[in-house]
Amino acid sequence: MHTWDELKTVFMKKFYPAARTHLFVTAISNFTQESDESLAATYERFKELIRQCPHHGLSESALVRVFYQGLNLVHIHNLDMMAGGNFLDQTPQRCWEMIHKITLPTV
Repeated sequence: MHTWDELKTVFMKKFYPAARTHLFVTAISNFTQESDESLAATYERFKELIRQCPHHGLSESALVRVFYQGLNLVHIHNLDMMAGGNFLDQTPQRCWEMIHKITLPTV
């Protein structure tokens, strides 16, 4: 191997074969909040899924949309209120900032 891209390709084939990647992408795309799960716990679980498959190929706006649409109606309503309208009208960066802010532990 002579380049970073060659090393990356070998690594990905060994540790993330296509079937495994497909399982992760499916899990990300079908993400939903579990019943009685807090928004903070849901957010942490979603971030862990993303960490497990950093090559998922989804854009930031798609990730925001998947996360938002997988939430229960109470949390969707809270995020919309926080955004002053439709949460998804914000930039992906602003959406993540709002989610991060609302899920910070209280002291």
